[in-house]
Amino acid sequence: LWYDATVSENDAIHSWTTLASQFCSHWNFFAADLANEPRKASWGRGRPTDWNKAAERIGNAVLQVCPRLLIFVQGVAGEPGAQGDGGVERGYFWGENLYGVHTAPVRLRDQSKLVYSPHTYGPSVYNLQKYFHSPLFPDNMPDIWANRFGFVRAQTGSPVVVGEVADDLAIGLVAHVRSVGVAVRAVRW
Repeated sequence: LWYDATVSENDAIHSWTTLASQFCSHWNFFAADLANEPRKASWGRGRPTDWNKAAERIGNAVLQVCPRLLIFVQGVAGEPGAQGDGGVERGYFWGENLYGVHTAPVRLRDQSKLVYSPHTYGPSVYNLQKYFHSPLFPDNMPDIWANRFGFVRAQTGSPVVVGEVADDLAIGLVAHVRSVGVAVRAVRW
């Protein structure tokens, strides 16, 4: 989650608004990626752990201080997840599950600043995902990505930037994204 027993959501908001205020005038401070892989979070379930609502609160606080920033919102992972996402058996990576956007998209004071940013990985990172052992692998991956985050741009109009991708699977993801007419810029290290 974005909070715990020692750091409250208000502490997280204070930290982000302090950073945004201090660095807003710097040309190379262009985005706030609000929480890295918020696992154990829900999405659109009406719970205090709903990451979509927290992203709205934190993101709007950041935009209040520095309206030019992009607000990056990652997906959730683990239980409870999003309603209808199929649960942990579906093998979501941390930060990958944006399924909740179907029914509960993030709403910021300036929607043009919202960027969804899932993380996805290949079998060299975690080889126990069932879909990596399918006889259809890797040709099954475009459908998996479409279900997890590939629908977001068409449904919301908001951009999607894959924030982390690892493995040779990245080559397949880039090829798939290009095949549907999306520009790709990638950094490898």
